[in-house]
Amino acid sequence: MKTYFSIAFFFFLIVTQIFAQEAPKVRFEKVSEEEMKMTVYAQDTTAEAVILFDNGSSEVKYDLQHGFMLTYERFVRIKILKQTGSDWGNFSIPLYSSAQNKEEIRTIKGTTFNLENGKVVKTEMKKESIFKERENKYWEMVRLSLPSVKVGSVIDLKYSIYSPLLWNLREWNFQYLIPVQWSQYKVVYPEYFTYNHSSLGYHRLNAGDQTTGKESIIYTTSSETSGSAFSGGGQRQQESHTISYMTNIYNYTASDVPALKEEPYLTRVCP
Repeated sequence: MKTYFSIAFFFFLIVTQIFAQEAPKVRFEKVSEEEMKMTVYAQDTTAEAVILFDNGSSEVKYDLQHGFMLTYERFVRIKILKQTGSDWGNFSIPLYSSAQNKEEIRTIKGTTFNLENGKVVKTEMKKESIFKERENKYWEMVRLSLPSVKVGSVIDLKYSIYSPLLWNLREWNFQYLIPVQWSQYKVVYPEYFTYNHSSLGYHRLNAGDQTTGKESIIYTTSSETSGSAFSGGGQRQQESHTISYMTNIYNYTASDVPALKEEPYLTRVCP
């Protein structure tokens, strides 16, 4: 029997690309000279900041101790172009947290890069810049601020969330109040589950990629053979078992996404 869940992808897009594009090769804390020297985003010269790269994934995998668990990972890189764009160095990450179940951040790391006297200066985020706030009985908010953020900065942030809540497959925003150069979201889950994929917006993303994969669950059982008292009793044996299953893999990408126009009553989407 399959279990059904829902997943929403928020496609607030004003672009019409429908062709597949190759993902840029971007690595955490490996900034380019071009990114550091950028003073204006050519696609939108009024932009206060630009999301250069935003990569996320949600994957349901089996854990021998806890059963199927959901892991969410994100790596985002932002270029600050104007003083008003410095606020994009502040992040808020919601976590479901009740008396029965809770999500937890396993890893979190942030770095700011500035060009000073022709040299790239790297400043890492400290633990003191990360704190939690209880929103209500079900949700906590992890808030953090990247250090030394100013005009010209490039900021990198990556984190992962480990969750028992298979229904809380995180939505993905492809568009913000600043332009997005590249955004991609990958979703992987076993054949035993079915998620309903839905989107909001008027225009299409780049061509989506849907494939299948294969995963294995490997576990060990122990047993004891019978034996006489003279032979020292039975012998304990261990046997390894493997269960294989298919996975559904979805890749969604968008490139050169223009900024949302701020309108009255528009909900501000945090990075």
